[in-house]
Amino acid sequence: MKRSLQSVLVVGIMIVAAFSAVSIAASAEPTLFFEDLLDTDDKAVETESPTWTVIVHLCGDNNLESWALADLEEMEKVGSKNGVNIVVLMDTMTYFEGTHWYFIEPGSDHIDLENGINDCDCEEIVGECPGELNMASGSVLQYTVKTAVEKYPADKYMLVLWNHGGGWKGVCYDDSSELLNGVYTDRLSTNETADALAAVEDEIITDGIDADFELTMLSYDACLNGMIEVVYENRNVAKYMTASITLIPVQGYAYDKILENLTKLPRLSDVEFGKNIVDTYVEYYSMCAGNGIEYYGDAQLSLFDLSKAGALGDAVDALATELLEGDYADSDEYRGAIASAESQTPKIEVQGEHLPFVDLGSFANLLGEKIPELVTLTDAVEAGVLATVAYTGNVASTYGGIMKTTGITIHFTCCWNWLNPYYPLETEQQLIDAGVLDVYGSMALVLDTNWDEFVYTFSQLYVYTE
Repeated sequence: MKRSLQSVLVVGIMIVAAFSAVSIAASAEPTLFFEDLLDTDDKAVETESPTWTVIVHLCGDNNLESWALADLEEMEKVGSKNGVNIVVLMDTMTYFEGTHWYFIEPGSDHIDLENGINDCDCEEIVGECPGELNMASGSVLQYTVKTAVEKYPADKYMLVLWNHGGGWKGVCYDDSSELLNGVYTDRLSTNETADALAAVEDEIITDGIDADFELTMLSYDACLNGMIEVVYENRNVAKYMTASITLIPVQGYAYDKILENLTKLPRLSDVEFGKNIVDTYVEYYSMCAGNGIEYYGDAQLSLFDLSKAGALGDAVDALATELLEGDYADSDEYRGAIASAESQTPKIEVQGEHLPFVDLGSFANLLGEKIPELVTLTDAVEAGVLATVAYTGNVASTYGGIMKTTGITIHFTCCWNWLNPYYPLETEQQLIDAGVLDVYGSMALVLDTNWDEFVYTFSQLYVYTE
C-alpha cells in the first residue's frame, strides 16, 4: 500500500538525529535546520549552470491519480529556476491516454481537467508522446532517468519514485499492467529497481551523456520503503535515499516546500538537502488539520547514507549467523527472549501483510539486553543503524505518542502465519515454482545474509503439527 487516506492532526513533533531526540510542542512553530540557512548568503547564490535535476517517476496509473495531479501542481508553484531543473514523467489511469513528459517552469499549468487540457512537453523533450508505458517496468525506469539526464544535465540528480509502496515487496504499482493471470499488479520489485538504476548509470556513462553521472538522492514517495532490505539493495546506485518506515499520507512529500528551499539554496550539501526533505515532510504534516492517522502509526521519514548500508548488512548477517549456528533460534532457553525483543519494538501499526516490519535498531538493542552474550553483535547492528540513518523525523499521531524509532525497519515476525512466504526465496527456480518470479525477485539482503534463514527457522517452529 502507499498512502493513508487519513489526514494528520498535530499533537507533537519529534526531530531525531540518529538516537538524539528533541520533542517540540504542538503549539510551537517547528525550528528546522534549513531555516537558519535561508538567512545566510553563503549558499543562496544565483547560478547559471544547472546544479540539480529533479526527476519524478510519477506513477498515477491507479487510485492515486488525483493526488499525482496535486503533487504536479505543487511542483508548478516553484518550477525550474536558479540551477534547478524539474522534469516529470507521469502516467494516469483515467484522466488522459498514454504517458506524458512535463518540464516544470515557474508558475506553469500543464493540466486543466475541467476543459480536458493536457499541455505536456513530450514534443520538446522526446519528439513525440511515448504512448502508454508500464511505469512498473525496469526498462521504463531506465528510460525516465536517461531521458531526463540527457535533456537536462546537471551536477547532481534526484530521482523520486512516486506511488504505492509495499516495503521490500516493491514500489510503483501500475494498475494497467497485470501479471500472472491478473492475480498481481505489476510493480517495480526491490531488486528490479536497483538493477535498472545500475544499468542506466552504466548506459549514461558509456554513451558519453554524463561521464561523471551518479544518482545523488533516491526518494521513495511511497509507503514502508524505509527498510534495510530496500536500503541495502540500493547501496550501489545512489549516495543517499529518503523513505518512510510507515505509511505516507496521500498528500505525499511537500514538493513546493522542498523545491522552494532547493531553488533558494542550490548549493546545499547532499546531507543538507536530505534533511530539507525530511524536515519539510514533518513540518507539512504537523500543520495539517484532520482526525489524525489513527491506527496507521506516525507520519515518519528518514534520510539514509547508502555508503554505510554494506557495513550494516554485514552486521545483520553476523548476528543472524550466530542466532542460527549458536542454536539460539531453536532453543527453548532463548526463544522467549528473542520473541520478547520483537514484541517490544515500536509497532509499525499497519494492517495486513505489512505487520512483520519491525524497528531494526530497537530490536538489536532489546536483544542485547535480554541475551547479554550477543551484545557485541547487537552493538554492531546498532552502530550500523546509527551510521546508515543519517537523519529521521516524525509527527505524533492522534493519541499523542511519538514513535521512538531508530528510522529503519527489517522483515521479522515470530509467527509463521505472518511471514511472507516469498521473502526467503533465493533462486530463480524457487521463484518460478512459487509463481512470483516477475513480482518479487531475489533481494541482495536475502542472498548475502543469513537473516532470512534465521527468520524462517525461528518462525517455522511455531507451526502446529500433529
